Amino acid sequence: MSTSLLGLLSYLLVQFVIAGWVFRRISTTRSYFIADRTLGPVLATFSLFATWFGAETCIGSAGVIYSDGLSGGRADPFGYALCLLLTGVFIAARIWNGQYLTVGDLLRRKFDGKVEKLASAIVVISSLFWAAAQIRAFSQVIGVVTGIQLDSAMLIAAGVVILYTTFGGLLADVITDMVQGIVLAIGLIILGGALWMQQGSPVETIALQSAQRLSFVGSGESLLQTLDSWLIPILGSLYAQELFARVMASRSKKIAQSSAIHAFWIYLLIGSIPVWIGLVGPSQFPGLKQGEQILPLFAQSTLSPFFFVIFSGALVSAILSTVDSTLLSAGSLLSQNLIGEQRRGWSERKQLFIARASVVGSGVVAYSFAAHSERIYDLVEEASSFGASGFFVVMTMAILNRKLSSKAAFYTLLVGLVSTLGFQFFELEAPFFYSLTLCFSFYFGAQWIERLVAQESQYFESSSKHS
Repeated sequence: MSTSLLGLLSYLLVQFVIAGWVFRRISTTRSYFIADRTLGPVLATFSLFATWFGAETCIGSAGVIYSDGLSGGRADPFGYALCLLLTGVFIAARIWNGQYLTVGDLLRRKFDGKVEKLASAIVVISSLFWAAAQIRAFSQVIGVVTGIQLDSAMLIAAGVVILYTTFGGLLADVITDMVQGIVLAIGLIILGGALWMQQGSPVETIALQSAQRLSFVGSGESLLQTLDSWLIPILGSLYAQELFARVMASRSKKIAQSSAIHAFWIYLLIGSIPVWIGLVGPSQFPGLKQGEQILPLFAQSTLSPFFFVIFSGALVSAILSTVDSTLLSAGSLLSQNLIGEQRRGWSERKQLFIARASVVGSGVVAYSFAAHSERIYDLVEEASSFGASGFFVVMTMAILNRKLSSKAAFYTLLVGLVSTLGFQFFELEAPFFYSLTLCFSFYFGAQWIERLVAQESQYFESSSKHS
C-alpha cells in the first residue's frame, strides 16, 4: 500500500471516528442540523470558510482556469468571497434574530406553507448540485492517489460522504472544519511556496501570462455576460441553507456577523493559490485531458511524500466538510419543510431518523448528478443559478420585512424557476440577470396590482354602503 493511499485512509478514519463520537451526542433535529446554536467565533469562522472553500475552489477553479484563464474561474474565489462578505455585513444579524432552523422556516413565517415548500424544493435541488460537485472532486483525488478509473472512484466517494454525513451532522462537521481549514491553508501555502521556488514569484510568473488569460472578460463576451457571471455566485448563493445553518448555529449575533467577514478574508487569500496554480499549470502539465487534475497532480509531483499525504488528506477533509454541509442542507429542508405537517405528533427520535434518511436519499441523487456531469465548475454554476433569481427576490423582501404578499412571493419563485431554465434553453447571453430583473419587476408589479384591486374593492364597498 502506497504512502499516499495509507495517508488518505488515515484521514478518512479520523473523520469517521469524530462522526461516531458525535453520533451518540445527537438526540434532536436541532442538534443535528444547527449544533444547538453553540458555535463560538473560531469554530464559526472556520466552518464558514471550510464549507465555502471546497472542491470548486481547489480543484474546479484551478481546472477551469488551466483551460480558460481567469475568465473561466472568476466566480471562485472572488465571487463567492464577496458572497461571504455580504452575508456578514447585511444578512447574518437579521436571520440570527429570527431563530430559524431552515430558510423554509423563515419563509413559512413571513409568507405561508406554499411559499415555504416551493422555495425549499428549489434550494434542495440547488444543494444537490453542490453536493455532486464535491463528490466529483473527491473522485478526482481518489483517482490521482489510487490510479483507479473515475467512475469507480466516484462510487467510492459517494459512499464515503453519505455515511460520514448521516452519522455526524453539523457538530461533527464544525469540529473537523477548524482542523481541516488550518491544515488545508498550510498545505496550499506550502504548495504555493514550492511553485514560487520552481518558477518565481507570483508577480514574475503571472507577468508571463498572455493578456487574454489574465482577463476577467472572456473572448467575445458582452458586458451583460460578464455581469451575469458575477451575479450568479454573489447573489445566487447569498441565502444558501449552508450559510444559513452556520449563521443560526453561532452563539450570538455578533459572532454570526464577524465570523462571515473573517471567513471572507481567509477565503480570498487562500483561494488565490489555486488561481495561481491554474494560470501557470499549462507550462507544468501541458495538454491535460482532465484539467481538474492539475492541482492534485501538481501537488503530487512537487511535494515530498509526507507533505503530499498531508495535503491530500486536507483536500479530502475540505471536500467532506462541504459535501456534508450540502447534504445536511438538503436533508434539513426535506425533513423539516417538505414533509411539513406530517411531522406533527412524531417523537424526536422518529424525526431524527427521518432527517438522517433524507440525507441518505439526497446523497444518492447527488451521486447521480455527479456521474452525468462533465466538469465540477459546471455543477457549481447550476447550483448557484437554479431558481436562484426568484428565491433571491423573495428572501430579500422577507429579510427587509416589507409588507408581503404570499401570492406574489409564490409566483415570483415560479417565474424565477421557469425564466432561468427558459433563458438557458434559448441560450440567452445573461440568463440569470434577465431572470433576476424579471422577478423584481414581477414581484413589485404583483404587489401594485394587489393594492390597486384592494383599493377598488374598498371603494365599491364604501359606495354600496352610502347608496
